[in-house]
Formats: sequence, C-alpha cells, structure tokens
Amino acid sequence: MDLVIDKFDDNLKLREFAARHHIPAVSDISSPKLKYLVTERNEQFLFKDLRRKKSHFFSLDLKPMNVDKIFKSNFSKCFLSLDKNLQVFDSTAGLLNDSVHIANMGFKVTAVEKISWLHEVMKKELDIARLGDSVLDNIDLHNGDSLKLAEKMMPDVIYFDPVFDLKKKATAKQPMELLRSIAPDKNSQECIEQLLDCCSERLIYKRHKKQKSAFQKFITFSVLGKSVAFDVYQK
Repeated sequence: MDLVIDKFDDNLKLREFAARHHIPAVSDISSPKLKYLVTERNEQFLFKDLRRKKSHFFSLDLKPMNVDKIFKSNFSKCFLSLDKNLQVFDSTAGLLNDSVHIANMGFKVTAVEKISWLHEVMKKELDIARLGDSVLDNIDLHNGDSLKLAEKMMPDVIYFDPVFDLKKKATAKQPMELLRSIAPDKNSQECIEQLLDCCSERLIYKRHKKQKSAFQKFITFSVLGKSVAFDVYQK
C-alpha cells in the first residue's frame, strides 16, 4: 500500500485525515508490502519511508526559492517569450515546486493534484508559505482530474510533468522519492495529445533527456539540461 497510518496512533487529527482520504490503518508497519507511513505532529503531517531501515520522518513543506536563479534556469527558458497575462495550468501539481517557480516568474497558476491527501497536505503548506511570500497568492490549487479541468478551462499555457524516475534514488530527496512512488502511471504520449487540444498558446512537457520526444514533428523547440529536457509545443 502507498500510504498507511499506525493503527495504534490515537491522534485524532491523523485519524480524521485518514478517514477523509481512505488511508488504511495497519497494526504491523514492518510489513514489506507497505511503502509510506503518515503521522501528525504539531499541526503538520509527516511521512516515513517504511522500505528504508534507517528512515526518518520528513515533511512536504514548501522551500523558499532563490529568485536570482529563477530566470537562469532551463525551466524558465520555456516561459521567457510569454506574456505575463497568460494563464498557466500546471496539470501535475505534486509538491508544487514548479508552480512556485512559475508564480515567481510573474504568472498566475492554476495547479491541479489528483491525489486527494497530497492535495490537502500541499494546500495547507501553501497557505502557510503565503504568510511570508505574497507571490504565492498567484497559485490556485485544485484537487481533481487535470484533463477534465483543462477541457473545461481551456487555459493559455499547460505544463505537464509525468514524474519520471531519474534512476538516482540513492541521492534523491525523500519528498521527491515519495512523489515518484505514489504518482499514477501515465501514458505520456496520450496525455500530450489530449492536453494539446486544451491549450490555446503553448504546451510544455518535461521528460528525461534520454527519453524520446512525443509528437516530435510538432515540437517548436526543446531546452536540454544534464538529465532533464523540456519540449515546447507552440500552437
């Protein structure tokens, strides 16, 4: 199972959280079939990788960004020519790192996360982070099916990151490992085809550098990094 709570943890907020998102309670958290344990301490949800013998609890809090480096990043190059009045749709919100990056570039972002418990955790973390950073007011976080919402909104720009595995789990930060572990499998080519029909200006697709581009003949340009690439489809 992806996420569980300890059956013997009598924390009321944790139990209510588990009930809202149908997270099972187990009596044996040492079972090899389990992936992550969630608990609640001091108004914050914490996670532990049960597959690691010496794993410690970690949070999913939003980290401040180095604004000076934002416009020098490969990711930012996909947005530099765009009007700041365009609405950006982050179809795979996850830990909100990319949404925060986009907001810091001056865009308003609609971010969508399908996993309900992850949406609740990140919504709370976003509300906390907003107290010290008014830029984050430009992020509107939703829970639901991103394709259905994109079809309804028909946004200007869509960003799609299917959360691929970089094969560096030994050095990856634990929040990212968690996201890769729980992220639903996606047919990237099918998703790109559907999302292209929903945006009016541009689709930006993040992939592994060695992964073959989808719909290559329709790509306007690509930005290549050491291990990650971004394909830009201009409408």
